[in-house]
Amino acid sequence: MPNSISTNHHTTIENTSARYTLNQLAHTLPKIAHRLGHLLYRSYKISPVQDNFRETHATTGTHQLKPITDWLLNDQGPSLSAQNELKKQLVLRSRLLGYEVENPLFVFANNRVQSETIALREGDPLIAKPLDDAKLVLADLYQKKYGIRIVVETHPMNKVQLAKKIKQECLRAKGMPVGLILRTTSQGQGESMGPGQSNYAGHVTPIVIQQFEKVINVVSLDSTLNPNTTLLGAMLRLSHQNMNIRMITLHKARQADHFSCHTDALQILKDLLVQQKSSSRCILDDLSAHHLADGDQITSAVNLLKIDLPLFLQKVNQRAEWPANGNQNDAQWLQAHLSPTQPGKYQTIEQHWQRYSRQPWENAGKLHNHFLAVKAFHNANKVLNHLESFESKVSRDKYLAKLRKTHT
Repeated sequence: MPNSISTNHHTTIENTSARYTLNQLAHTLPKIAHRLGHLLYRSYKISPVQDNFRETHATTGTHQLKPITDWLLNDQGPSLSAQNELKKQLVLRSRLLGYEVENPLFVFANNRVQSETIALREGDPLIAKPLDDAKLVLADLYQKKYGIRIVVETHPMNKVQLAKKIKQECLRAKGMPVGLILRTTSQGQGESMGPGQSNYAGHVTPIVIQQFEKVINVVSLDSTLNPNTTLLGAMLRLSHQNMNIRMITLHKARQADHFSCHTDALQILKDLLVQQKSSSRCILDDLSAHHLADGDQITSAVNLLKIDLPLFLQKVNQRAEWPANGNQNDAQWLQAHLSPTQPGKYQTIEQHWQRYSRQPWENAGKLHNHFLAVKAFHNANKVLNHLESFESKVSRDKYLAKLRKTHT
């Protein structure tokens, strides 16, 4: 990161503490303290968030994540001090927005010990997992930027409710594909309870649905291949209602750290839905025509196919070193979504993995792709920037309430 990170460290913490003090003061002097706190917040943005996460200038040709990547990742892997500093800032900023321990905006965990109570070692990735409100904000930002719809399951659905939801979303989309982020564990698992709502932290399954002509197509992109029994039950229920259902699943897992599934789901749905906007065909046909794997399965009720993940979606893959199964001479490029001033900016998936791969992982000599760990911190900053942009708590709460309503 630029030198401003180290020189502004103490100023950053002092400014954050000052805002926290003013926030407490607001309980006794609401009008004066709120105004002062608002002015102080607008004057003193946390330096790594405001200045150093910006997209670099187009002439540099660097990726928008390069500043945070250079700061977070060293030769051994993720920097322990950098991760802890970012976590501290994200937690403090969340607290100022009213997110307490019982109902957080993010939770932080690491793959080695699967616990926040045991200290990390240098090189361990610390995963900033976005919970319900954070995922809702990111889905909303994606919709505004790319014109795609990603629905976040914020209240647990059984198979009957999910089947109804799929039909509703297909009807609303009028033939366009829609992403859904579904809860996988049963109700009560992986949840922290806030005032009047649940906040889900368990495993999630990203799916894409699309009604094309008289067929409902479902693409399940689960990162760990855990069967989502509610989804399967919903598919069977729809088929029993005389609906033609086609479904694709993956036959290889891609997640290794056990904690990145929320960021993984948002990323892979965004990439696939953006890619699909330029296609006139059904999403399932696009995937199955070129990425069909051996051992396809057909059930009596649902046409089920298993595929390899297309190369342009492999940047989230933590279980493969390079795309050995892909045809490197094929035109399977990972195109960075850059500004119009950077037309024709391409990179291969191998170049993307090289940027984020560091220390040995699971097996000696096998590199681990830390892209999702970096992306999770980047996304957390985006969420906080957006929530902090509202002029008042009332307007922010109205915005979040509207998001929750549109996703139920």
